[in-house]
Amino acid sequence: MKSQIQGAPRPPPGGSAPWVPPSPHPTPFPRGLPAEERMGSPTEEKPQNRVGTKEAARGAASPFSGGKMTNRERRQPKRRAACWLAVGLALLVLCGGMAAFLASAGGSASSVVPNPRGQPDETLAAAGEGAGSSAGADEEPDAVDWEYWRSANPDIIGWVSVDGTAIDYAVAQAPDDDPTYYLDHDAYRSWNPYGCPYVDAACDGFEGACTVVFGHNMGFGATTVFADFARYSDETFARSHPTITLATLQGVVELEVSAADVVDGSSALKRTDFSSPEEMRAWYEQRFSECDVQIANNDKASQLFVFVTCSYTTYANERTLVYAQPSES
Repeated sequence: MKSQIQGAPRPPPGGSAPWVPPSPHPTPFPRGLPAEERMGSPTEEKPQNRVGTKEAARGAASPFSGGKMTNRERRQPKRRAACWLAVGLALLVLCGGMAAFLASAGGSASSVVPNPRGQPDETLAAAGEGAGSSAGADEEPDAVDWEYWRSANPDIIGWVSVDGTAIDYAVAQAPDDDPTYYLDHDAYRSWNPYGCPYVDAACDGFEGACTVVFGHNMGFGATTVFADFARYSDETFARSHPTITLATLQGVVELEVSAADVVDGSSALKRTDFSSPEEMRAWYEQRFSECDVQIANNDKASQLFVFVTCSYTTYANERTLVYAQPSES
């Protein structure tokens, strides 16, 4: 009898086993299952690492490591920790060094502003022991005790002060064999970052046609050295502080501020060698015309004084020059 079910498979001839139709796929698989059912679709994304798996606990692996972290990747966190530790230690050392420097500078500052009559500090008084004070009772209380200072430090040749400012310092003569000695040595010849105002080594004390005096700008704290000279770039300040008092071994000289100029520190503007006062006056007439602040130029002055300090307004390596002339000229 013919089967009543259309499309039913026919048994193979000579056997009773059911006939299994061939797979529609060209390549047979065990149990007749197609590849898509056993392995998933070729376009299906592979399962991602899940929380709790070993790979997720290790973190994302390098795309070139075959799904596993390399030794180099495992060492990176340790290296970062070591770097931060090194940075922390360096900061501690830096802070300690700064604290030590400030403590030292604080002590140094106290010895940078000596009394013209002689520093009362015991360790410094020992330097002038036997010299004593030769000033009489009728002398001014701020008169320089030259006997004491010549005993304490023979390089001290002057004392400069400006009313209404913090400028009130001993002035040394820079030695020929070490022209920058007083950049980091004080009036007692002790190492000191505040230094001591000094006359350029090329000058013969205060006797030449042009005397150049240098001093630091320590623009913080109670001891600022020549910082107030940098303020002369402001014409209002310059006109309200017109007189510089310079005490020397020969006497006291009142200097009148003539001009001020802010210049690049590398500029070749320093000059101390003049054959005559006339040559100096001709040179200064040109220099005066170039200054930022012009007060007055005495064209009969026989001497010129230049006070130099660092400043921080225009150039990376900046200097403020304050020109002054004897008032009696």
